[in-house]
Amino acid sequence: MFYICCGLLAGFVYSIFRDDLSISTMGVSGAVSGIMGAYFIFYPVAKVRVFVFYNTMELPAALFLGIWFLFQLFTPFLFQDESFLNAA
Repeated sequence: MFYICCGLLAGFVYSIFRDDLSISTMGVSGAVSGIMGAYFIFYPVAKVRVFVFYNTMELPAALFLGIWFLFQLFTPFLFQDESFLNAA
């Protein structure tokens, strides 16, 4: 239930800041971000096991959440040119 609420809230916040609502979105990254934020609040010193290049490593939850946030923040700016979608 918490996952669904995070996804709905993320979709709502997205619709506030987006001026073109004719583009549909999934909202999964917002739901995952909500889950990871809750994990960070309840377990701030915990470590998260991540899979990196055929290997696993443990990172502090705060560091992983920061990396996830930056990735989510800057990904739309990296793919503003949508010409790669019409390459096929």
